Amino acid sequence: MTLRNFIKHDGDTDIYDDVYDGIGICFCGALRLKREGEKRYADILDLDVEPVSPYEAILHIDDPDEELVKHRYRMARDFFWSAAGYCDDADWHKWFYEDGMTYHANR
Repeated sequence: MTLRNFIKHDGDTDIYDDVYDGIGICFCGALRLKREGEKRYADILDLDVEPVSPYEAILHIDDPDEELVKHRYRMARDFFWSAAGYCDDADWHKWFYEDGMTYHANR
């Protein structure tokens, strides 16, 4: 499954950063991207996601190019934080459709 397909999952999903132990976001409900969001996050939407349980998954950011891995990691982190609302309100509405989703972030 790709990240593009994973975010269509309509359920509660906890997102954790096992590299820096810094993300603690729960996203609840399916997430739809607008055209601008598709453009912004194009580098990560086709990354593989491995479901571990109904509520957990692993996003694989593997590549021999270390700089590309760092870029994709930053984009994935930005994606989930932005989806949770930790971005400018105008940007959020430019990137995501509002379909009654709720997000909770724990720091």
